[in-house]
Amino acid sequence: MPIVIPRFSHLIPAMVLTCSMSVASAVDSWAFNPPDDPFSADALVDLRGMNEKEAGITGFVTRTTDGNHFQLGNHKPVRFWCVNIGAGADNAGDLAQEARFLAKHGVNMIRLHMQLSSDEGSKVTDVNRKQVAQIWKAVAAMKKEGIYSTISPYWAGATGGLKNSWGITGHTDPWGVLFCDKLLQEGYRSWIKALYTDPDPENGKTLAQESSVAIIQLQNEDSLLFWTMIGFINQKGLPFDELCKGFGDFAVKKYGSIDKAMLAWGNSGAPGDDAASGKLGFFQVWEITSNPGGPKGERVADQIEYWSQTMHDFNTEMEKYLRELGCKQLVNAGNWRVADIVKQFDAERWSYSGNEVMAVNRYMSAFHKGPNDGWALEPGSQYANNSCTTDPSSLPINTKQPVGYPFMITESAWVMPNLYQSEGPVFISAYSALTGLDCYYWFATSARNWDVALWPWGKAPKWSVGTPMGVGLFPAAAISYRNGYIKAGETVVHEERELTDIWHERMPIIAEEAGYDPNRDAGIPTKSSVKTTVNPLAFLVGRVEVVYGGNPAKSKVVDLKPFIDEAGKTVTSSTKEEKLDFGNGLLTVDSPKAQSVAGFLGKAGEIKLTDVNITCTNPYASVMVVSMDGKPIHQSDKILVQIGTTQRATGWTDHAGKIETDEKTHATIDGFTIDSPGTNPFQVEKAAGTIVINNPGLMTATLVDPNGMKAGDAGGTSSGGLFTMPMPSSSLYVVITAGEKGK
Repeated sequence: MPIVIPRFSHLIPAMVLTCSMSVASAVDSWAFNPPDDPFSADALVDLRGMNEKEAGITGFVTRTTDGNHFQLGNHKPVRFWCVNIGAGADNAGDLAQEARFLAKHGVNMIRLHMQLSSDEGSKVTDVNRKQVAQIWKAVAAMKKEGIYSTISPYWAGATGGLKNSWGITGHTDPWGVLFCDKLLQEGYRSWIKALYTDPDPENGKTLAQESSVAIIQLQNEDSLLFWTMIGFINQKGLPFDELCKGFGDFAVKKYGSIDKAMLAWGNSGAPGDDAASGKLGFFQVWEITSNPGGPKGERVADQIEYWSQTMHDFNTEMEKYLRELGCKQLVNAGNWRVADIVKQFDAERWSYSGNEVMAVNRYMSAFHKGPNDGWALEPGSQYANNSCTTDPSSLPINTKQPVGYPFMITESAWVMPNLYQSEGPVFISAYSALTGLDCYYWFATSARNWDVALWPWGKAPKWSVGTPMGVGLFPAAAISYRNGYIKAGETVVHEERELTDIWHERMPIIAEEAGYDPNRDAGIPTKSSVKTTVNPLAFLVGRVEVVYGGNPAKSKVVDLKPFIDEAGKTVTSSTKEEKLDFGNGLLTVDSPKAQSVAGFLGKAGEIKLTDVNITCTNPYASVMVVSMDGKPIHQSDKILVQIGTTQRATGWTDHAGKIETDEKTHATIDGFTIDSPGTNPFQVEKAAGTIVINNPGLMTATLVDPNGMKAGDAGGTSSGGLFTMPMPSSSLYVVITAGEKGK
């Protein structure tokens, strides 16, 4: 099993939450317990053919001419449907099985999140050879199934703290150290040199030469602008001294001397100031989340600029080193967040701008607290459910994309125990296409095929996506997204920002923070052509982009009134293909080749799309209807119907009640307490309803099992140019094909 990474759930503000009845034994369900997939040539659903014969067969992945997207080595534009995997398996057969399984479900990119540093007693330059070998094996297995790899070799949180044997004096907290400490940077160079230049003993090839490795990520989830800098500043070890010396040099370069800098700052001192030694210290994190103005505000702005520049310098230096090693892959600097999402995120993103690809990690999470809540579902844990259909601000791909860079969400999922997971693939396939998002990496799979509801040691995993409502709902979404069935929208917000406005934490015209108030316009830079903040629902209308170091007078926002009806609680995309009714919790996607619904379908009655009518009596569900032959639905000879409901482990029980979300204020919401997280296998709520498709050629509906194999007759009928079928109660898929008359 892979390492399961605890999240910073305690640092993320609680979102608006939606509660409903939870799945328990009273819900009519079917056991999801498929055997290992034999990968039969007779499978009706197998997307392996969408991938190349081998990943990288035409060369390295590069950027399109405008820099905004990815293309294959033959310059063919490509969209990636991605997943994080654990590469802990030493068994090549297990990795081969996993690769084939993922390719079958539409995956063409994985992310290997590994840790190359060594344990106590090692030198800082010693590399974890076992991890290197596992990366080699995983890359090779994925390549054979046409799946590209993204490699993330370092996460400060997985070091277990800086080791005494590494020689980084007076500092054990790992956060932020990589950006400024020369010893740790020496170790990092040694690790990545071994990873990318040592030949794989199986094939004699180095990863630097491996074109199936598409993206190199420098590090995972660390930033000088995040709350973890509190510990960095408090320790005041060698890395702190190094950063203080760098800030002193920064001040001398900008102002001429430290004395002149202090004069410009109104003699605003900070812990760590030592002018005689050429060192300047730092305000604590909470002191720089809002610029106070005046001379002290200039010091705050300089601190943010210096920290951002320090990260930028590290990122560009490491890419330069990778090029010296012979690496031709695209490079992404990082993927983290900041202490103040509204005012500081642009500084973080700018620090990535010396590299080629932008990224962020962001989950669709609902409230969950209890024992081991960073990685497991335990008895006594409390949770609430959350749906993007009623809370659009929680959609994890609401991102402001820097112009000239592909953009990736390198970790994300609809996280358990949130019940409302089946909407995820519908949202991601539709809105990624609309906004031009290039990669969304689901987190995470950890098995050779399906993940379990309960680990062998008795814990229920929180972060698994290899489930019926996760990977099980990939096929239709991957077909739609990767084949371009959903139109790209127009740019609805184009923002240009001067760097000095970013350093001074002046308000952007739009931000990704869920709590961002669109009525708040104080602090918008005076040079901006947009004088009020933009409604964040714009993220669901079309592309939102930003230029760093640009001219604020060139910022533009289209008239959003035709698309956003706040009174009616609806938002329609600029292409008119997506509509979210967040008042009633209903998403509809209506394009010629892909028509889908997700949300609280039971109360919606009959839902009429252009070629598909859907009636579902389940309180919550998702339905995707996609062409499998590239023809419009009303002409297609082969259609995939994919249905998701809800899932829980066998024997899962919980009870409803008030749960406390804030220990200080004792605020409460309606939620649930887990009595038992259950055991294997997953139980899937049975679907009930009717689907009508406008296509006179359709004749036969076939039930398909989780391995893509024929499982019986779905019972559809054709009459008057319409094909009508009942929703399958115990199957995720139905394949509908044309008869002789339709061919």
